[in-house]
Amino acid sequence: VVCNGRWNCAQPCGADDFIVSYLFVCHICCCADAAIFVASAPCAVSADTACFRSPNYPYAYNSSQQCTIQANQNVQLSVSAFSTEADYDFLTVNGVQYSGDGVNRGPVGVSVAALTSNIAWESDGSVVSTGFEICAVGKPRLAPCQCSLYLRKPMWCPAV
Repeated sequence: VVCNGRWNCAQPCGADDFIVSYLFVCHICCCADAAIFVASAPCAVSADTACFRSPNYPYAYNSSQQCTIQANQNVQLSVSAFSTEADYDFLTVNGVQYSGDGVNRGPVGVSVAALTSNIAWESDGSVVSTGFEICAVGKPRLAPCQCSLYLRKPMWCPAV
């Protein structure tokens, strides 16, 4: 069993592991991804990864830019700032396009499913604005790792 490809079990098992009847007892930890949001360049995420931003935010984004944003957990969105060229530069969330000036022009209260690339930004080739900052409501915290013991023959114990 491998969860997110993360094993806490060295070859042979580490100091915290032990041998029982020639089987290694290894700790296997399944951890949530560390970031709430991840973004392709030129978009960005905040240091705590609870918010994503248009390129160069709070300064003007450039023309002809695009990026995608993914949530690593189910979240509801809040809009801290939103200013794009109306009807030409779009933030698309769950297939709905948002543009214009003012917080209420953005995806206020929209829910986004985890691990889907359903958020995209695209600016056209002319007028620019300051863009947006969108955050997860309540800035959720990631669940701690869930660990369990797993018995394996020594030669099957995967390297860290």
